[in-house]
Amino acid sequence: MLYTEEHYTQALETLDNLLEIVGEDENHPFYELLDTLGIMIAAYEEIHHSVDDVVSRDVLRFLMDEHHLTLSFLPELGVPETVSEILIGKHKLNVTQIRALSEHFGLSPVTFL
Repeated sequence: MLYTEEHYTQALETLDNLLEIVGEDENHPFYELLDTLGIMIAAYEEIHHSVDDVVSRDVLRFLMDEHHLTLSFLPELGVPETVSEILIGKHKLNVTQIRALSEHFGLSPVTFL
């Protein structure tokens, strides 16, 4: 659990480093650590950095609108039906999808947690 802003900042840096190491390899030994750290960061942000219920699907929808993108704009997210289910909240983004989005838009992966 993250208890202080310092721990939170360190966790963000560690998450970025792990994303560089793990990449898209879901079989990498650090993949579960990456996933767990992402959950811890999200929990801390939920309590300490609440942004009026902005969720990753809202960020994704905004970015798609701003860049005039369709459901098939980024195949790494899956087929258009999968993207649609993410946008309506039926599915959450996984680590691989978050990494693809952060690279595509040049944003921190934390943006999509």
